[in-house]
Amino acid sequence: MLKEHPALLFTVFVHASMYEKVQAVLGSNVGDASQRVDLSRARIIGVGAVSKEGGLGATLRYPIEIDAAIQANYPALFNGGDITCSVTQSALSFNNITPPTLVISDLFSSISGKIVKEITPSVKLLMWFSSTTMHFIDVFGPEELSGKGDLEKAASAVFSDETQRAGRSLVEIATSLVENRDSKIVDIPGIPLMYDYEMTPQQPFLPPMTQMFLDAVR
Repeated sequence: MLKEHPALLFTVFVHASMYEKVQAVLGSNVGDASQRVDLSRARIIGVGAVSKEGGLGATLRYPIEIDAAIQANYPALFNGGDITCSVTQSALSFNNITPPTLVISDLFSSISGKIVKEITPSVKLLMWFSSTTMHFIDVFGPEELSGKGDLEKAASAVFSDETQRAGRSLVEIATSLVENRDSKIVDIPGIPLMYDYEMTPQQPFLPPMTQMFLDAVR
């Protein structure tokens, strides 16, 4: 993006534990002088505390810390204030810098998009989904494409019926809807016929992911 748009300035909120990796990727800016980009146009802001934690615990905790940081700092980004990086402890000034016109939010940080829209309703928001297109269709797609349609609406309908609810929470019901497979044939234009269980060949770690799915579409 930096190479294709010479006037572009972008800011990335990244968890402190991933800060060095992001910097390393930017540092791989290779090529002759005519191909290299001005990395001063890329502002990387570390948020949260550095941790070596991995696995499910990190997957669940990091987005929460990123969401909190965006809620606290996005107004300064938009209004030309200062934001302090949690890794370098240095403050970055956004004075005299054009406010954001486009925000890309990761699904794992699903509340961030909602925060951005509440503060700046006119800003264009894109969601990044780090999985396969088929998995996206399976969870978020319309029912005519064998997707779950409005997952929250479907789960809420079951939750409101005491007989169907059977003591389950809304997230537990939504999880059962996501996991439900009855070996039906999926017929989507442009791709070969397949069974519904082939849309998600690797079982995701639900229900923690289910809460993210529900947050992402609100």
